[in-house]
Amino acid sequence: GDINTPDADDAAAAAAQDTPIATVAMEYSRIEDTGACDNPATEDVSFSDPERVVKFYVFNADGSTLLNNADLDGFGARPIPQLCMVCHGGAYPGGFVVGAEPPFSSRDEVKLGSQFLPFDIHFYTFTTAPFDKAGQQDEFETLNKDVVAFVPSSLPGDTAITDLINGLHPVPGADQDENFVVTGWNAQPLEQQMYRDVVARTCRTCHIASPFIDLKFSDSGQAKSRLGAIETRVCAQHVMPHAKRTHDIFWTSVGPHMPGVLQIYGDTFDVAPNDTSWAGNVCGEFTPGGETPESFYHTDIQPIWAANCGGCHIGGAQAGLALDGDAAGPDPSYSNLVEVDSSELPAMKRVKKNSANESYLFHKLEGTHGGLSGCPNIGACFGANQPCGGQMPCGNVLPAQERTTIQNWIESGAPGP
Repeated sequence: GDINTPDADDAAAAAAQDTPIATVAMEYSRIEDTGACDNPATEDVSFSDPERVVKFYVFNADGSTLLNNADLDGFGARPIPQLCMVCHGGAYPGGFVVGAEPPFSSRDEVKLGSQFLPFDIHFYTFTTAPFDKAGQQDEFETLNKDVVAFVPSSLPGDTAITDLINGLHPVPGADQDENFVVTGWNAQPLEQQMYRDVVARTCRTCHIASPFIDLKFSDSGQAKSRLGAIETRVCAQHVMPHAKRTHDIFWTSVGPHMPGVLQIYGDTFDVAPNDTSWAGNVCGEFTPGGETPESFYHTDIQPIWAANCGGCHIGGAQAGLALDGDAAGPDPSYSNLVEVDSSELPAMKRVKKNSANESYLFHKLEGTHGGLSGCPNIGACFGANQPCGGQMPCGNVLPAQERTTIQNWIESGAPGP
């Protein structure tokens, strides 16, 4: 699969070993001697240095060609190993290099200090057995305990990764504890919520491998000491969360809304001796207690229908589906969509909670509806009959960002108005 296809399809393709896009590997191994691989078919590789380091490899789809770059998010290729080090940590031993690649002229210069990252499966998408979540619990526990925890930190006394792994797997053989809170964030309920619902979900997995101990966020004090920087990076510059997927999860989250939790956290702890450069109100509008906030469906989803679909889908005139919700009040479109059988393909729900791949509406928006099993031939917008009719909106295609917003809403359980 790729970044533009539904995660459920990608998980199924991975289980079937179908539609590969790249072959990625990591090793924790010794560094070969210079010239040791000149004739690998006839010569044994030699190692003079016993130290092991984390190495990164990216190959093309069939694994035949080693690459020096990768495009993970559709925004262009980035160089290896720097792209990997953004999350796996480490630093070039020779110091910062700007405008060119590091020379890597000696063995010591490829000792980057990177680490394996814990497998935190909360937001993973699984497929059918044996590759469902229940069937893979033991495998992820083994990877965490026997592989990830095996690589020592380059920072003296740093146990952040092993502490997390022990917290995720407190009982051998049991399911991963996805709501585990580290000791450093357990002082009070608001700190526990900030860690469990924000740090653990969109920050922890990368920050825990940071080469700077104060950026690991394994202790609430590390966050309180840089509240202003967090506010700027996250809510003003939007460079954190850094990866596209975690960025989308953070800003489209509901129940709770992660920016809202961050706003409350900063407003609460913006007091001496903590960092008091927190400006407030940068992370979006905050609804004080006692007031009822507008729903994500009403503020983000219904406007998409109104701008692109309401002109035809008025009062159920098209396919028995009304999408012309009242912009100033309740949204009747919701009750016409969620867990409602599609009129064109009744075997599928128009919107199935938690699964965009099983939602007929999402396939119509993506243009993948024609491949659905059992599709009848229906008149297309501007042409002859075709399976399940034409892509929606008729004669147009929703921008990718709006389709992503709808996908995230469905995958989050399609919360209502």
